[in-house]
Parts: sequence; C-alpha cells; structure tokens
Amino acid sequence: MSDVGLGLGRADHAFAAPAQERGASRRRGTHAAIPLASSESARFLVPLSPTVSSARAIRGYKVASSALSRLSAAVVSGAFRLGAASALPRRVTLGGPGTFVEHVLQRFPSGGAFSVHLGPPRANRKPVMHIMDRTGTSLAYVKLGVNALTCARVRAETASLSELSSRRLQGLVVPEVIDSGTWDDLDYLIMSPVHDGPPAEPSLTRRRRASESLVGAFPSYDSSVADAPWWTNALSSLETKRGDSDAERLMSAAARLQDKFGRVTLRHGACHGDWTPWNMAARDDDAIAVWDWERFAENRPAGWDALHFHVASYRGDAATGLRSARRHLAEIITGVSHPHEREAILATYLLHRGCTFLADRQEAAGAPNGPLGRWLLPALEELV
Repeated sequence: MSDVGLGLGRADHAFAAPAQERGASRRRGTHAAIPLASSESARFLVPLSPTVSSARAIRGYKVASSALSRLSAAVVSGAFRLGAASALPRRVTLGGPGTFVEHVLQRFPSGGAFSVHLGPPRANRKPVMHIMDRTGTSLAYVKLGVNALTCARVRAETASLSELSSRRLQGLVVPEVIDSGTWDDLDYLIMSPVHDGPPAEPSLTRRRRASESLVGAFPSYDSSVADAPWWTNALSSLETKRGDSDAERLMSAAARLQDKFGRVTLRHGACHGDWTPWNMAARDDDAIAVWDWERFAENRPAGWDALHFHVASYRGDAATGLRSARRHLAEIITGVSHPHEREAILATYLLHRGCTFLADRQEAAGAPNGPLGRWLLPALEELV
C-alpha cells in the first residue's frame, strides 16, 4: 500500500497523512483505494470496498458523457461489482488522523466509501470527493480549493448555490449546500447529490426549458455591449496583461468589436457559465440536474450558455467547434431575430472567454485549450 500523490503540493496532505503520522493505524480512519484512471494528466481514485460503492463511483464518473465512454464505464463498473478490484496490484492509502478526509467523513456517520477525482491540468483544477453509503447511494460531493484561484471558485460556487436555493426553478435541480468553510486555510464546499445514476444527456427541449427557468428566476435587462459591466471588467483585466502577446491581440480585437457591436443592445440575465454535457444529467422526473455553478453570474448576455454547450459538445477540436457555432448561430441562439445581434453575442462570448483564460493563466497551467492563438483568437479576429 502506497501513499497517494495528487500533485497538489501542500494540499496533498488533505487526502493522506504522512506514513510516520499514520503509523500502523489502519483502524483509525484510513481507506484503501485503487488508482483506476491515474495518468500524468488525471487522477481517479475509487474505493477498494465495498465493491458496490466502487462500481457506483465508476458509473457516475463525470467524463462519461459520450455513448462510448458510458459503455466503457458500465463494463468496468460491472467488473468492479464482481470483485475485480481485488486483482489489481496497486493500492493507495487515503485519509487518516488530521486529514481533510477525516474532517469530511465525520459529517457522514453512514458514509461507507468515497472516490476522489482530479481532472486533467487546468488552472481551476481541484479535487472532488464523492461520498457514498455502504449500498453505493450518493450522500454528497465535496470540492476543496488548493490555491488562491480554486479557493475563490469554491467560495463563488457556495455563494451561487445559496442564492439559487432562494429562487423558484422549474425543470432545473441544483445542489444544496450541506456545509462549507475552511480546512487548513483551504476553502471547501459539501453539496447534496442531484443525480444518482449513470449520466444521461438531457434533450434539447429539457435544456432550453431549464435555461429559461434559470433566466426567469432573476432580473433581466437590456444593455448595449459597451455599457455592460462585464465589458468594462473584461477591458480592465486585459490592461493588467499588457505585454502578453495574446492579451495584445485580444485588446486589438476588443477595439474592433466595440466599433462593430458596441452599440448593439443585448438582453442580459442569469448565466450558468459552464453549461456543458458533463455538468448536467436528465432525471426521471422530467427535470435536469445541473452542477458546477462556480462561474454563475446574473449579468451576462442571453445566449452565452447555449453557445458554450455547442462548442463544448462538438466532436472535434475547439477551432472547428467555433466554426460550427458560427454556421449554426440561428439554431443555437433562439429568440434573437437579427443576424447582427447573434454575431454580437458570439463575439462577446469569445472575448469574455479569452479574458477569463488569460486571467486564470490557463496556458501556464497546461490546459488543453490554453494557447488562445490556436482556436479562440482566429475565430474572434475573423468575426470582428
């Protein structure tokens, strides 16, 4: 049995106490796990036992969004349920006295197992725990910030979920905050599960109904592009990046965007901010469950979420996905009759996303789409 290294620096001790501190105390809260999807770019640790929890963790794996990956998850899940985990040679030890794992599990007396997922490199990469009881039923999901950016995102999601809990939402189910706070100066959020089964992508009709419910639950208003608060903030963020080649190209594009679309009036309102197939699932009650609310905002142009979903779900590279979005704007952005307005929505979406990537330093973090010159900048420059 080996210690786990999630590559989180000082936050690694949140999941595994040093061996000299654990001693031989297997009985004092340590847990055996299997590094099922461990690689240089991702970590996925599933519980060794009970096997029903191992299987459940795999079936609910967040990236199982395509038909092929769902099938693969189902096959591996079935193998684990039959006890295949015991034949795997590598094990790691999680938890122990004084760890974040111990801190969280104290809140769940019936919790029998948990998995830990750490996605591929990106600036907002953070570990997510999935807490289950001994029957494999989901009890909670837990996010832990590991640096200034991810801690800020955890706090933002906590605030978003608290706000959403006071709103009347139809056809849209969001997590409830079970607990939040800090552990060793790192922010965490414990949320209720909103879907407990293999992920299934909701239909377009369900997605649109849920999106309309979200927008309708908050005030909406009309604003020209140049007068919108997010536009001012975007330009301010670019000013802090002067000298960076991508920032300079974005500033040049922003100037042309303002000339072309600055006086265009767009409807503004609530926006999820990361509306993607892997952040939602169809439910049996005709609603959809949606999670990952750390980028939620109340003052974004209508249509950004729909655009983001199209680009994210496109089966190909991001540059091709953006070209597809431009070709299908009339189908993606409904309720807007003038083509010029639809192009303004696409252009502002691209500019804002580029500014966010630069502010988060996604390229330095190794994010797959971190280099904006490969996809976002050419698409924006062609548009403006």
